[in-house]
Amino acid sequence: SLDSTFQKSGTQLENLMRTPLFVIIACAIQMGESTFTPQTQTTLFSTLYNLLVGKNKHKTRETSDTHFRLSLIHCGNLALDGIFEQKFVFHSEDVPSEEKENVLLSIGLMHKYTAQRLKVAYTFFHKSFQEYIAGRRLSRLLISHNDREVTRGLSYLKRIKSFSAIITTYHSLLLYTCGSSSEATRKVISHLSTIHQGGSLFGLPSACDLVPEELKKYEQIAAAEEEEGLIATRENSFVECAIRFLYESISETTIKEEFEEFFHDKKLYINTQSIPTYVSGFFDHFSNCVSMLEVIKLDFFGTSSATRTAWKSVIPEKAVSLFFNWNRKLKGLEITLKDFNQLEKGDVKYLEKICCSASSLRLIINKCPGLRGKLREVLNSCTNLQDLIVESTPLSMEDEQQITQMMVLKTIKVKDLQSESQHGGLLHG
Repeated sequence: SLDSTFQKSGTQLENLMRTPLFVIIACAIQMGESTFTPQTQTTLFSTLYNLLVGKNKHKTRETSDTHFRLSLIHCGNLALDGIFEQKFVFHSEDVPSEEKENVLLSIGLMHKYTAQRLKVAYTFFHKSFQEYIAGRRLSRLLISHNDREVTRGLSYLKRIKSFSAIITTYHSLLLYTCGSSSEATRKVISHLSTIHQGGSLFGLPSACDLVPEELKKYEQIAAAEEEEGLIATRENSFVECAIRFLYESISETTIKEEFEEFFHDKKLYINTQSIPTYVSGFFDHFSNCVSMLEVIKLDFFGTSSATRTAWKSVIPEKAVSLFFNWNRKLKGLEITLKDFNQLEKGDVKYLEKICCSASSLRLIINKCPGLRGKLREVLNSCTNLQDLIVESTPLSMEDEQQITQMMVLKTIKVKDLQSESQHGGLLHG
């Protein structure tokens, strides 16, 4: 049953089942494949595709295997070209032979509509299914042993010229391409690098395509965006996008080292109140890539209320799980703690573990009276604190003494400490 599948698959399936379309697909698959346990969107569609082809092939017994295979290839080409042309309804000229039409309709990959129409129309049952079939076909082209097919596959990638196109028009196509093959994933990630290096990450033309006057103009635009923090936001979206593509390939990818270079010296911001499954999967399955990141930024929020009603550990378990059983050293962590009026022993232990996970730590504390007397415990085993910013937060004598003992501390900024200068403390003398 679908319930038993939920129990076996855990949060991966739970996240998929938040989309009504995927619930319907999962139920349909359960009727024909009782051992179905999907990990990703691609495995969900892949199982449905294989089920349709496998269960319905007998309806095309008069068609030779060669023509059957060519019909499936034609279906993939239709879907793929349709994505690039933003075409989701096809006509007779797109399905040029009765044999191909018979195969595609008999196995259920496409549907035919004739009622109340001037022209016969063919569609996939859902846009997402067309995107999956298109991604499946693009993957096959990229990993083909035929040089002409590989060249054709790469030509499709080259038509995707900006990051905005990646996260909008072609996001699902690339997601399913990566989910269908590890080798295709490598080529997609390589294309992302090309876009990043070519200056197309922010929707701007490549520098080599501009005359000096235009280049100066776009440099001014880029400078203005940086002041607003837009570049940092887009950089993070770019890294998250690559992580999602990589996670989608999890059932196909075995050689994880080949993706390390892409993440070298890049930054990742994680909203600890809402950590996507693909970010957790990135830590679990691609830890070598995680350790390539220059900095991981984490924001932790307590509560502005002083009440202890229904109080429990504030540090999210999902955030903690990223760093427990961690057998590598991160390059850098930037942790922000805000509005902690209370901090339980478990929270202190969690923070200590997380803070010690990197070679370099930047710690920002803002409005955290609950940290008074406990910061010492958090920093007790941390030898990596390089930057400390404390604002509107009282510290105990023990906290201040612990800070003065941090051997690699380079900078400290204190504002509105909310505690008197204490003899032997941080600000004494």
